[in-house]
Amino acid sequence: MEAPRLKIPLPGIEARPYQVEAWQRLRNVRDQGQRSGLVHMATGLGKTIVAAGDIAQFIEERRRAGDPPPHILFLAHQRELLAQARSELSTLLPGINYSGLGGQDQRRWKSPRLTFATLQSMVNRLKQLNASHYDYIVVDESHHSAAPHFNRVIRHFSPAFLLGITATPFRRDQADLAETFGPTIFSMSLADAIAAGWLMSPDYRLYRDEVINDIIGQDFLSVSSLNHALFSHTRNDQIATLIMDTERAMPGKPRTIVFTRSIAAAEHFGAYLPHARVLHSGLPRARQREIISGFRNGRIPAVVTVDMFNEGVDIPEASLIVFLRSTASRTIFEQQLGRGLRKTAGKQQVTIMDFVGTSERLHDLYHLRRSVKTAGNTLRRAGISDADIQEFDVHFTRQDMAIIQRLHELQTPLPAAPPGYQHLSELATILGHSTQVLKQACQDLDIPLVKMRRRHGREGYYFSPDQIEHLKQHLPQTQSNTRQMLSTIREFSRSSGFGPTLIRTAMKELGLTGTRIRSQGVAHGATALTTDEQEQIINHVHISTEGAKTIKELARSLNTSIATITGTMSELQITATPAYGRTSHVRGHYVQPADVNRISEHLKDTSTGQSAADIAKAYGVSLSTVHRAIRRAGITGTKRRTMDLSRAERVFDTDEVGLIARSLKESTRLNSSETNS
Repeated sequence: MEAPRLKIPLPGIEARPYQVEAWQRLRNVRDQGQRSGLVHMATGLGKTIVAAGDIAQFIEERRRAGDPPPHILFLAHQRELLAQARSELSTLLPGINYSGLGGQDQRRWKSPRLTFATLQSMVNRLKQLNASHYDYIVVDESHHSAAPHFNRVIRHFSPAFLLGITATPFRRDQADLAETFGPTIFSMSLADAIAAGWLMSPDYRLYRDEVINDIIGQDFLSVSSLNHALFSHTRNDQIATLIMDTERAMPGKPRTIVFTRSIAAAEHFGAYLPHARVLHSGLPRARQREIISGFRNGRIPAVVTVDMFNEGVDIPEASLIVFLRSTASRTIFEQQLGRGLRKTAGKQQVTIMDFVGTSERLHDLYHLRRSVKTAGNTLRRAGISDADIQEFDVHFTRQDMAIIQRLHELQTPLPAAPPGYQHLSELATILGHSTQVLKQACQDLDIPLVKMRRRHGREGYYFSPDQIEHLKQHLPQTQSNTRQMLSTIREFSRSSGFGPTLIRTAMKELGLTGTRIRSQGVAHGATALTTDEQEQIINHVHISTEGAKTIKELARSLNTSIATITGTMSELQITATPAYGRTSHVRGHYVQPADVNRISEHLKDTSTGQSAADIAKAYGVSLSTVHRAIRRAGITGTKRRTMDLSRAERVFDTDEVGLIARSLKESTRLNSSETNS
C-alpha cells in the first residue's frame, strides 16, 4: 500500500507542479530504502524550495516514526550560496533552529536543527564529527562534489539521506555524481522550463562584428583559428552606446547585468557605463552586498560582473542581460541565462544582448533553440495547447549557419583509417609517384578520395589495400616498387610528419628494429620499416595539439609554481594528456590550448590577494604572529610570483584574510586573558 502523500507547508509558497513531483519522487525513493538522490533543475526553477520541501517531508517522516528531531547539514562551496540559502530557508522553515558550524555537539535537541557550512570550514572540523552526526545532508551545487575535498567531506558522513541539488547537467564525470548521490531522481532542463513557461522566453539579440561576411569556402583547421578569424573586437564605446540605447527603449526602469570574461575586463568596461557598478569577487564582501542590495531595490540600475562569478549571485530582477564577448562554457552560460529568465513580480520581459565572442556560443544557442522546440513537441503530444507552449526565438543568418556547420565539422572526429590503409603521401612514396599523379589516377579509375584519420595520427586521404592494388596495376612501375612496401625512416618521416628522432624513440619503446636496406644513392644503407611497423608507430605516437603545453612549460610561462598549476587544474577539473611535443618530441603530459586559456584567465582573476607581510602591516603585528594565525586557521593560500618574479610568495583572498584576522583576534583575547590571570 502506498504511503499517504504528505502535505508540505511552506509559508508564502504556492508550489509549482514540477516541485510537487520532485517532492513525491524523493519521498518514494526513501520509502524504497534509497539513502541518496540527485535533483537537477535549471537555474531559476527554485532548487532551494525543493530542498526546503524535502527537509519538511523528512522531518515529518521522522516524527511519524517516533525518531528524535533530525540534525540537518546544508553544505556549499561558497559563503554567498550559504547566505542566500539561510535567508530563504529561515522563511520557508520557521520551526527549525539554525546555526553555523561553531558549537557542534552530539546531544539531541527538542526541535529540528539545521547547520550551514562551507566546504573549507567542514574540512577543518571533520575529526570532531562522527559519521552519524547528521541525519540529512543537502549539497548545494553538487556538481562540485567531484572535487577531492568535497568528496572527502561527503564520504566522511553516513546520513539517513543525502540530497544533491545542481543546475549543471553538462559534465564529463556524470559517473562520479552517480557514485556519490545515486541516480537522478528528478530533472528539468533549461529547454524544458522555457517550453513549459516556467521561465520567460527572452527577446534574444545577437550582435556580430562586421568581419563575419563570407566565411564559406575558407579552410579553418581548428576551432581557435575559426574564432580568431571571425570575432574581432567592436569598440567598447560602441557597445556601451548600444546598451544604453536599448535600456532607453525598454518599458519601465530596466535593470541591466553585463557579464564579461574577467575581472580586468569588468573593471575596464565599467568605465564606459557611468550608471553601472562593477561587481566581482575581488571587492570586499561588504561592498559586494551593498551593490547587490542596491541593484535589487533599483538604486543601482546596472552592474558589470564576470563569467565565473555567477553561482553566488542571485539577482532575478535583471531585465536586460548582456554577454560581452563571453567565453563562458555552456554550463555557466545556461546558469546565467536561467537567472535572467526567472519570473518575478513586475518583470514584463527579458532582453538578451549577446556580443558573440566564440563560434561555440552560436553552436550552443542553435542547439538550445532545437532543444526548446523538441521539448515543446513533447508537450504537444501530452495534450498541452500551443497557447501554453513557449518558443526560444533566435534568428540565425546564413553566415551564422555556415559558422555552426564549420564548427560541427571541426568538432566531429573523422572516421578511423582501418589497419592496412595507406595515407596519400605514404602511398606516393611507396609507388614512386607524386601525389598529383595519384590523384589523377584516382579520378581516372573512379576511386573516391576519402578523408580519414589514424588513431593519434594525421588526417588526410586514405586508400584501402584493394584500391592500392588497383592503382599499382594502373600506374607504371618504378624502382621504388621493388621496396615491397618498405619505407626508410627518412621517407616515413616525410610522409607521417614525425621527426626521425621521434620515430627512433618510438621504435625503441615498441621494440622494433626495422630492416636494413640499400637505399638508392646512399652507400651505407638505411633502416626501413614495413607497413605494419609504420602503423604500430603511428598508433603509438600521439603528438600534442598546437598550442598545448606541459605543466612545467605552463608554470614557467605564467610565472608560477607547478603546484599552483596542478592545484588550479584540480579546481577547474582539467586533466593533462600524455603526448609527444610537436617540436621537442619529448614525451610528457600536455594541457590542451583551451584549458591553457582557462587556467591563465583563472589565475589572473585570483592573482589579487594579500601576502602575510601585507596582513602583518595592516594589523600591526609581527610576521611570525601572522604565520601562527595562518596555521591555526588551517589555510594555505595561493602561491604566486612577486612583481619582479624573483621569488614565490603565498597570498590570501578576502575570505582567507577574514579567517586569519579572526584567528589573530582570538589569539589577542587569549593572551589578554592569560595576562589578567
